Amino acid sequence: MEHTANLLSPLDYVESLESLTVDSMPCFAGLAIRYDAHEVEGWHYHEMGHLLYAISGSMRVSTRDNIVLIPPTMAAWLPSGIHHQLEALTSTEMRIIFARPDTLSTDDSKGRLLAVSSLLRELILSFTSPLMSQASRRRRTALNEIFSTELAESTEIPLSLPIPSDKRIRPMADEALANPGEITLISAWAAKTPASRKTVERLFLEETGLLPSQWLRQVRLIKAVAELAKGRSVSSIALDLGYATPSSFTYMFRQALGVPPSKFLRGGATLIPRFGQR
Repeated sequence: MEHTANLLSPLDYVESLESLTVDSMPCFAGLAIRYDAHEVEGWHYHEMGHLLYAISGSMRVSTRDNIVLIPPTMAAWLPSGIHHQLEALTSTEMRIIFARPDTLSTDDSKGRLLAVSSLLRELILSFTSPLMSQASRRRRTALNEIFSTELAESTEIPLSLPIPSDKRIRPMADEALANPGEITLISAWAAKTPASRKTVERLFLEETGLLPSQWLRQVRLIKAVAELAKGRSVSSIALDLGYATPSSFTYMFRQALGVPPSKFLRGGATLIPRFGQR
């Protein structure tokens, strides 16, 4: 499906995404794009790093070895050259900021999911607004510097999921990704593999940095955020994910992200990640 997009930069107008190259692009270039629910943009990559931000809806970004969920209030940074696939979980209004490597005040080689402050949100919206083309060069230059600094200092959020590739545990991962709520016992889940429990734990640690129980919890956390973005109730999500009560699910969620699920997608929530980061 072809999208209608507005591509602007804080210094120059860019006619199309295809015209952007590392050598010719300005400091930042903004893209506004709408995706229908369940729309998929196939595997591709860009020559420059970019920030993905959903002003409404939610998006799942898959790389070869990781899955990142982008709900409202968060943005994902993807380095240059990373093959990735996008899937809109709901109807999604996406804003994308492409960055020339020499404009960033931080290491851009690591993919990250970031909390979006009120200031960063307004900067993203400014960079994807036609009004930016009317701003003075002095103002645009100042916004470039503020944006780079704000991006570097944003809080990293643990809503990414490293995907194991070892054939002994990949079936476990696929089962959990398909139906995390049906896994009630870690021992029974691990027993389906041809490896011992200790081997399974070692492989998960080596490939994801997490024990199987921690990895499954991360799957449930990401699934929960995706369902919250669709407007589902906390109690129904808790039951679908295999929790005995909504309160036990809420406890897990708060321990992970520092806020209860009922407040997670509200603007201005203070996120305090507690586990799940590598």
